[in-house]
Amino acid sequence: MGPTIERHNPDGVWKGRRSLYNHCVRVTNATTTLYIAGQLARDEHGQTVGVGDIRAQTAKVIENIRTILRAEGGDLHNLVKVTVYTTDMRHFDAISEVRRRYFTGDLPTSTIVEVSKLAQPDLMIEIESVAVL
Repeated sequence: MGPTIERHNPDGVWKGRRSLYNHCVRVTNATTTLYIAGQLARDEHGQTVGVGDIRAQTAKVIENIRTILRAEGGDLHNLVKVTVYTTDMRHFDAISEVRRRYFTGDLPTSTIVEVSKLAQPDLMIEIESVAVL
């Protein structure tokens, strides 16, 4: 018997663009793996949080990831991989500072990449992640 795949968009996360992606794909077999779509600094109404403030945007992105993880029965310690996209690598230290407030103990693997643009000009960071429950 193969894995069970479920797609979720939990309450507390913006549900726009549902025709393009799901916020979370849950794959269940011997363990449960969550593939979490790239999260942006948007509140549940789709409004950008922290315009011009990389620390505020990073915190909102991580809070969105946490909201998804908690809705699926996990938390940040379940993350095994994060990929960070930023529009300016000069923000690396500020991004790292915020991450250290959230990621403690068992840390996920991580990649950070500078990109020329994200979905909208006021967005400075996007993080996609994988978690195992």
